[in-house]
Amino acid sequence: MVSLEQFCNVSNAIMTAALDGSSWDGVADALAAAVPGVRTHLFGHDTEDSAFLGMVSSGYAPEYLASFSDHYGNLNAWAPAFASMPVGTIADSREMCPEEKLIQTEFYNDWVLPQEDIVFGGGAVVAKTPTASFLIGGNIRRRDEDRLVKPWLDLVRQITPQLRSAWKINRELTDMRIAARIGCGAGLPTIILQMDGRLVMINDAAETMITSQPEVFEFCHGKFSFTHPKAQASLSRALSRDVSSLPRMQFEFTISPQLSCKSFRVLPRSDLIWPTLLGPRYDNPCIALIFTNNTRSATKAQRLVNTFGLTTAEVSVVLFLADGMSPRDIAERRSVSLSTVRNQIKSAAQKCNVSRQVEIAKVVALT
Repeated sequence: MVSLEQFCNVSNAIMTAALDGSSWDGVADALAAAVPGVRTHLFGHDTEDSAFLGMVSSGYAPEYLASFSDHYGNLNAWAPAFASMPVGTIADSREMCPEEKLIQTEFYNDWVLPQEDIVFGGGAVVAKTPTASFLIGGNIRRRDEDRLVKPWLDLVRQITPQLRSAWKINRELTDMRIAARIGCGAGLPTIILQMDGRLVMINDAAETMITSQPEVFEFCHGKFSFTHPKAQASLSRALSRDVSSLPRMQFEFTISPQLSCKSFRVLPRSDLIWPTLLGPRYDNPCIALIFTNNTRSATKAQRLVNTFGLTTAEVSVVLFLADGMSPRDIAERRSVSLSTVRNQIKSAAQKCNVSRQVEIAKVVALT
């Protein structure tokens, strides 16, 4: 059973990590001290590619940490099922991968077994982003199963809410630091990418934005992209350059009538208060994408809804028409069929009591 003093030590380490993303290794050390005999780790797992991202740990021999980072992390037989579980789930290692299946793997025979058969343990799903999971785990030797598995999982159950809160604080502080650096208000949708387009950080506002506009954004194999060719071309140009030599702001462009994007250079070591357990990407400069609403377009869109009863899709289409885009261009931009756009134009024209596209543009201009 974990003593009150040991539990307080773990809680203090978590609070320190909440304010300093480079201090998560202290959490792993405090956990290992609270339940001696458990080898502890906090790690990131790429749910798109089922790949290891990075880890802080305590109790493992350096050579095994090196081999895990170089090779066995991507063969971790527990991680895929573990990372797919809902946030807050506390799981025994046997729920992640049955032992009879585990012992047939290279991961078990070449990494788990040589470390005194650290086959038992478990952990919790602390948090998730659209492409990754943040997990806490512990490995326990086979001979220590009866003595250590229960107290370890009991401790994990107690501290998971604290870990979740620390993760959120990391995100909020990073959001505030980025906002201060680039001179904008905190809370704007923000996405930070490494130079190959892989996600480093996404705040709550950006998650909501992406979920609500799947026709604009996409994630594929852990990489972020825009669906519109011009927007993606701007992002690709930025990602292909040496960001460390670039000015603070790189580019600005309009994604839709209601949404614009600005790109800024960020230096992880000075700009991010973010867990260091999502991989070595934090040693290199990154790009922050900050999204803002075009207030004038947003106000005009609301007037079109209020005055003519247009749907959200119809508003988007008529605003694009007013900007001079053709129905085919609009279909490509919105990732829908040309017939869908034409039907939306027809419906909007009827509601606006006009018959031609040029008249729709005039209605938009006068609204």
